[in-house]
Amino acid sequence: MSRASNGDVETYIIGISGPTASGKTTLARLLRKIFTVTFTLPGSGTTVSIVTTILHQDDFYFPESAIPIRRVRVPGSNGSLEQYVTHADWDCAESIDFSLLKNVLERFRTAGCFSVEEHAQLLRRMGVNGIEETKSVGEERVPADVVEEVKKGVVSLLTKDLLATPLAETGNQAVKADTVAGQGPIRRIHILLVEGLLLYHDEKSVACTPDPDLTIRNIDHSRAPISTSDLPLLSFFDARILLHNTYSSALARRAMRQTYVVWPNYVRYHKRLYENGDMERGEVSEWAREVLGVQGVRADVPMEEVMRWACGIVAETVVAGRGRK
Repeated sequence: MSRASNGDVETYIIGISGPTASGKTTLARLLRKIFTVTFTLPGSGTTVSIVTTILHQDDFYFPESAIPIRRVRVPGSNGSLEQYVTHADWDCAESIDFSLLKNVLERFRTAGCFSVEEHAQLLRRMGVNGIEETKSVGEERVPADVVEEVKKGVVSLLTKDLLATPLAETGNQAVKADTVAGQGPIRRIHILLVEGLLLYHDEKSVACTPDPDLTIRNIDHSRAPISTSDLPLLSFFDARILLHNTYSSALARRAMRQTYVVWPNYVRYHKRLYENGDMERGEVSEWAREVLGVQGVRADVPMEEVMRWACGIVAETVVAGRGRK
């Protein structure tokens, strides 16, 4: 799906997905710092103003009373025989209101958004309580001076590439409208970063493969109408970033829950994204790259390198959107 302009704001939606503890929220917040910026294109007098906001898959959980119940087999105490336990499965695809998520992404494209306040207002109007301000995250793992250096590099890159296409060819109504109003040319760009564990899950496989250990409870669709879009969730993203993590690293963070629920769920929904279904190695499959347009990075890459790599993807996405309506 190409970027959209509602006459006021260009909107680009970037997906950031991967296993638990792979750095999705950390990367999203680093990108928000770098891609919230205003600069002027020399010679043209055009001001480019970019605002970046974050949307979390976790904003779209069904009410707790509707979260499916999973039965899992765990070792008994003191080396005894295995036993079954049941608990709410917050990490299965059935726990997320993907119809509402699609509605919200459609709304961001058509309505436009150009501030954190407008982002929050749009979510509230659609019955979504955004968790960004309360979501905890560990250290950013990238020094502030490095982030600023990368930000300057991004501005330099965008300045050069955006100047390469004449203003008249951008097809950007917002630029023309502000010029006529005598305010000077302004190009407004909103980058919406969407992060979540299941953004790229195999929807058809989930729908067609029964899970005997999962009990689906009554689902409350009262927050918003079911999405009228038949498009897969993947199609809503202008770029698809895939981070990775190994089982052992993820286990260190989530311990028992990771062992029996989170990691098995991720494997169940994402095998096709990886060569030979090898989740531990984490090599993105040719099918995921060529058909889905997923761009992945290995688990052993430091966050600073991941940040620089992701900045290139976001910048290329914005530049590639020029002239498309």
